[in-house]
Order: sequence, then structure tokens, then C-alpha cells
Amino acid sequence: MNKAIIYISGVIGEDTNLIDVIRQYKSFDNPTECEVKIDSIGGYVTVGKDIYQYLKNLEIPVTTVAKKAYSIASYIYMAGDTRLIEENGDIMIHLPWNTVQGEASTLEKAAKELREIEKHLSDFYSSHTSIDTETIQNLLKNETYMNAEEAVSLGFSNGVVAELKAVAMLNNDNKEFKKMSKTKQFIKALNEFFTDDSDDSIVNLEIADANGDIINFPEIAEDAQPIVGDKAIDEDGKPIEGERVQTDGSTWIFEAGELVEIKEAEETEEEVEEETEEEVEAEAVAAEISEISKWEVSVVNETFEIGDVVEYKPSKEGEAPKAVTAGEYELADGRKILVDSDGVIRFIKEAESTEPTEEPTEEPTEEVENSEILKMLAELKAANDNQVEEIKALKKLIGSEEATVNAQLQINNTNNNKASNYLRG
Repeated sequence: MNKAIIYISGVIGEDTNLIDVIRQYKSFDNPTECEVKIDSIGGYVTVGKDIYQYLKNLEIPVTTVAKKAYSIASYIYMAGDTRLIEENGDIMIHLPWNTVQGEASTLEKAAKELREIEKHLSDFYSSHTSIDTETIQNLLKNETYMNAEEAVSLGFSNGVVAELKAVAMLNNDNKEFKKMSKTKQFIKALNEFFTDDSDDSIVNLEIADANGDIINFPEIAEDAQPIVGDKAIDEDGKPIEGERVQTDGSTWIFEAGELVEIKEAEETEEEVEEETEEEVEAEAVAAEISEISKWEVSVVNETFEIGDVVEYKPSKEGEAPKAVTAGEYELADGRKILVDSDGVIRFIKEAESTEPTEEPTEEPTEEVENSEILKMLAELKAANDNQVEEIKALKKLIGSEEATVNAQLQINNTNNNKASNYLRG
């Protein structure tokens, strides 16, 4: 049976992302089952939910094994059809939190989103454990830690995984033993070890390489990281020889069962292409989200003067036009209007000229220079007057919940300037 093994560790969204999980899984050729080993303190909610959904969509049995599954890592843990926890493992669930700063409307929006996530988490854990949502809500509020026994009793886990201890030594002094094949020697040694009356259990590190083949390090603990000099055997008990490519892309080189070199991963053209595709997809999603924040609506106005009420056409026939919300809007001709909470235009800023300025061909005379200075003073006075009016209009907006709305008003001009107009952000 070909089993895919996926490792999720560190901070979700930083040390482990959805792409990492997908790459690990796709390194196995047509797996028939999947085991997900989790050792994480949690991380970003959206990334955790994406990983959970990916694992749930796999069309093979999924087993999740928790050493440490805190916060959103516990969410991922629930994706397992079978959920196991190590003897010394633990799980922690808590309410989400945010560090949003800003004005009242921003904080209210963040609070609303957090409440929605809280409700989702209560329903989510309840559906996976058969515990009522009110009890789950209390567990979340209290930032609950569960050891292996508690996780099983509460329904978060289906069973406990026994920790493995050191592998038996081979008896090289026995002549009959020496005549056996390496595989039979290994099996015999294991059988003898398990018939020992001692309470010591086997601890060994097993790692599946990119091809799904098991690399067994019998002399180091399960939670250790292999280093140069460590000994390794394959599933048949034979010392590993040659190169083994790992799921992270690194290459381990063995000689007579000894790890002699670790080569860091180098991105292949396919990986670069895959990353590029992921980046393009991410950019497309970001662009789509950005587009969602923009909007366009027809308005009934034919003129835009100070004191006019800007109204947009309703989506349903028979409804009366409604005033736009407060904010700054840009017209098609480049002008900008400042609208208060009643939809009334309080300030109009003329469009900035885009025409290139012509350089003088002759030296300016004193009379021309004086004229230019007077003109500049007049423009400065006009700009100052406009600024005063704009400040007055902005003051009227202060305290309005809609004051932060920032959209653009675009008008489709026709020859008679009476065609439909559009508000677009």
C-alpha cells in the first residue's frame, strides 16, 4: 500500500503553506492513503482553512497524527478521517484575535469578522466532536489545552499513538546469525527484542523520501533531525546506498548506510514554472479581490454643482433614486467633488491640467514678469480659497461613519452632456 506522508510544522502561513502541503503530497505516485504529521503552534486562519480543505478533498483515507496541534493547527488536525495523538502530544483551541487599529468603523468591522469566525469555529469543532456548540464556545474562551487522554475523551482524537524507542542491536558473534541475509538478521533481531521482558520500547526515526520509500534511522529519536554521520537502513533492513531525494527537494547521499552528505534543494525549471503559475494565480486572485472592492452605479444627475444632491439610479424599477454616501468622487472630466453624508456636493476641485507647458521663446520683459507675478499671486489666493472651502466641507464630514468612503465618480459624457453617468471606485 502506497502511503503519502505529509509534515506540517512551525507557524502555519510562514513555515508551512498550502503550496508546501501540495508539493509533499504530489511527490508520491498514486498514493492509496495519506498520513499527516502535525507539530505546529498555529498561525494564519485563512491558510489553515485552505490546508484543511485540501486534505478533505483528497479522494483517499487521511490520518492525522498530532504531536502538537495548537490554534489553527488543531483545525487542520480535524481533517483526518482518523485522528491520532502521540502519548505526550497535546491539542489547544482558543478564540481568534486580531491586532487591527483604526477608527470606530474599522474596529466595528474587525469585531464583526471575529464574531463570524468565532461562530464558525464553534460549529466546526462541534460537528467533528459531537460536543454542543455552547460547550465548544466555553472551551474556546478558556484557551483549552488537551493531553492525549483528554483529547480522546472529548472526541477530538480517535486514538493514541505509542512512542517508539531504540531499535535492537544485531548479534554479530552468532555464526548462524552471520550466515543469514541482512533482512532475516534484522527481522530476527526485532523478534528477539520484542520478546525481552524490559519495558523499553522502540524509538526510531522513519522518513519517506520523494519516491515514498522509507528511510529508517534506527539510532536517533523520532523527533530528531538527521545529520551527516547518522546510520540508515531501508524497509528490508539493508544499509542505504546512493542518493535519496527528499520531499523538500534536498538530496541525501549514503555510503554503506551512513549519511555522508546533504545537498540543499535547487529549484528545477518545473518548480520555477510551478511557482510562477502559483504567483500568477495568486496575483489573479488578488486582482479579483481588488475588483470586488470597486463599484459602478448609474446616477441621475445631469449637472454637478455645489449644493446639488448626487443620486444613483435604483437597481429595481419603480424605486426612487437614493443619495450616494459621503466621500470624494472623481468625474470623467477630471474634476473631484466632495459629498457629505446627505449626498450634497460641498466642494468641487477643478481637474489638473495635463497639457504640456510651452517654454517662452523670448526673454521676458519686466512688464511680462510683473504680470506673471500678479497672476501667480491670484492663483495662490484662489488655491487658498479652495482649500478653505474644502476644509469646511471636510469638517462637516467629521463624525460621520461614512467619512472614510473613497470612491470615484465617472460620467460617460455625450455631445449634449445628458447621457447616463456612473459612480465607479
